[in-house]
Amino acid sequence: MRSLRGCPDSDRDGVADKDDLCPDIAGLPTTSGCPDLDEDGIADKDDNCPDLKGVAAYRGCPAVDRDKDGVADAEDLCPDMNGQLRWKGCPDSDGDGLPDNKDGCPGIAGPENLRGCPDTDQDGISDKDDECPTLPGIAAKNGCPEAMPAAIGVPYKAVYFNSTLDDWQVTSLITIDEIVAIMNADPALFARIEGHTDNTGREPANDLLAEKRAKKCLDNLVSKGIALERLNYVGFGSKKPTVPNDTRQNRQLNRRVEVHFYKK
Repeated sequence: MRSLRGCPDSDRDGVADKDDLCPDIAGLPTTSGCPDLDEDGIADKDDNCPDLKGVAAYRGCPAVDRDKDGVADAEDLCPDMNGQLRWKGCPDSDGDGLPDNKDGCPGIAGPENLRGCPDTDQDGISDKDDECPTLPGIAAKNGCPEAMPAAIGVPYKAVYFNSTLDDWQVTSLITIDEIVAIMNADPALFARIEGHTDNTGREPANDLLAEKRAKKCLDNLVSKGIALERLNYVGFGSKKPTVPNDTRQNRQLNRRVEVHFYKK
C-alpha cells in the first residue's frame, strides 16, 4: 500500500479513502474513486444517464437535443419546445415569469397566484375556469353572477381544425359567419372562445396550440366587426375531449374551437 502512502482504501480501487468520493464502492482514479458504468468519464453519481455514454455538457447523457436548447432530451421537461436551462428546457411563451409546463395558460400572460392565467373581470377566478370571464361572479356559479339573464338557445358553435396545425377546415368558415350573425342579432351577447386539441401532441405544446386556435377565431370575429370587448379566449389543450381519442374521426372532432354565448 505504498502508493497510498499508508492511507486506507476500503473499496480497494486504488484511491485512498481520504481522496475517494465513493469510498465504499470500487471506482476509477479518473472519477475520484467513483464508478463510471458507461465509461464516459462522468461518475455515475453525477451522471443523469449512467447506462448511456454521454458528454459533460448534457450531464452524462447523449447529445440528443431535439429542440436545440442546450438541455438534453433525457432531462428536458419540454423536449419539443426550445426553452431555458433554468426551467429544465421549458420556455415562458407569454413572458409572465412561469415556465409553460407550470403555466395554466402558457400563451396568455397572467399572475402566478392564478397559475399564469388572466382574470379579465377580476373576480378572483381565472378566465380559464370562469364561465363568465368578462362578468364578475362567484365560485359557486363558476365565475358567473348569482342571477344572470339566459342566453340564446344555442349552446355553442364549433369550428374544426386540421391535424397539428392552427388552420381550420374550409367548412368552418360557414360556422364563423353564423357566429357573426348571432352576435350581430343580439348586441347584448358575449362569447367565450375555447380552444381544444386531440391527444396526439404533448403538454404544454397542446395548450399553446389550443390558445392559438382560439385566438385565430377571436381575431377573425373582430375583423368581421365584433367588438373585442365582447370576446374572451382560453385554451384547454387535450384536457376536454368531446369523444374518446381512439379513432381518426374522433380525433378530428376533438380538434376544435367552441364559441359559447352568454349575457350579462
